[in-house]
Amino acid sequence: MQRNKCSCYMNLQDYEKAKEAIVEAEQSDPDSPVIQFYKFKIALAEGQDTIAVDAMTKMSEIGSNYDKIVSETDAHGLLCLAAQQALEQKNHNVAVSALEKVVASSADNQQVLTSLREDHSSFLRYLQTALDHLNQMELVRDSNVLTEAAWFMKIAWNLALESTDCCADMQELFVFCYKTKLLKQCLEYVDASRVLRKKIGIGGLDESLLLLALYEFEAKAQLGDSDLCFCLDAAEALPNADPGTFETFAALAVEPPCHHREISMRALRIAIKKHLAMDVIDFTKLSKAFHSLVHHSLSSGRSSDAESKEEAFTVCQDICEIIENKAKGCYPEIQILWLMTKAWNCGINLFSAGGHEAGEKWCGLAMRLLHHLSTFKCNYQDKMTKVYGDILDRMERNTFKGQVEE
Repeated sequence: MQRNKCSCYMNLQDYEKAKEAIVEAEQSDPDSPVIQFYKFKIALAEGQDTIAVDAMTKMSEIGSNYDKIVSETDAHGLLCLAAQQALEQKNHNVAVSALEKVVASSADNQQVLTSLREDHSSFLRYLQTALDHLNQMELVRDSNVLTEAAWFMKIAWNLALESTDCCADMQELFVFCYKTKLLKQCLEYVDASRVLRKKIGIGGLDESLLLLALYEFEAKAQLGDSDLCFCLDAAEALPNADPGTFETFAALAVEPPCHHREISMRALRIAIKKHLAMDVIDFTKLSKAFHSLVHHSLSSGRSSDAESKEEAFTVCQDICEIIENKAKGCYPEIQILWLMTKAWNCGINLFSAGGHEAGEKWCGLAMRLLHHLSTFKCNYQDKMTKVYGDILDRMERNTFKGQVEE
């Protein structure tokens, strides 16, 4: 009702009454992106750029809040409309802010590239975003990728030529143009080096093979090549590949703009396997590899999604087994504390979201890790024991209630 009144007042250009109506509407529905869009339109019409940008920021926050369901209108669609209106009114500052939010919230690569083309300021920062999305388009064999890449390359080249007063900017822009070419040249040199090794008969234990494998992997990762698994397999087959090599592979797989999470996790598993196969295990290095693997495993899915945490739970159980049966007090306490905190928070989130069994399982794992702390144990034991006891009591009551109802 109030939104309809606001719309009518805006058509009449009575912005004061429109603002009064939208304030009343916001009181009853503070999480509606439509209300924020009306606030944006009023501010844009009155030339109040700061208020307009604030309204778009709120729209973006509502759209990214997965705990709330935006049922009326897609917040991202409203941001696109806001950007269009700002461009039509030639309000440069508001348009740039709107386009940045469209880029940040869009899953549509083509739409992101279109948004980036609309603003010619701060282009150096945007070119990297464009490159990331072009790589994604190339992976899915999008037919527009060549046209889009050519447009952005021309812009980068022309901006570089115009940046004679700023050598640093000129250098970065030229590097952007040549980045793909240089990475492909790197792969050609790797292949040539391997051919040369065979011709001169260098032995299999030569360190250059590992270096070539790392160069090849990094170049392919940056180019978005789907052949990374083969690179890992080839490196694993080398006789002198140590755990550190695969930890480097894991880091390269997720070095921006890359985000090959599964490949990184696979490399970490290989590193862990090699650590455990050593005669004398370096538990400090092993714990860091496990730390990264758990971090990646927990990063998928929502905090309330128990199923997406199963892989991480299995990894955590493996760590507990190593701490209890192999480490004999050598596993770094700070890593045990980190893992315990992650497990506890995960359990509490799942339990609070209604996943009682999964939540108890994770909290139980945290309690298991608590017993292996020495210095920090006294800081957590009392509170965790009490909360875990409350969780068990609640689960027991729920079980008893279910039996009575049957």
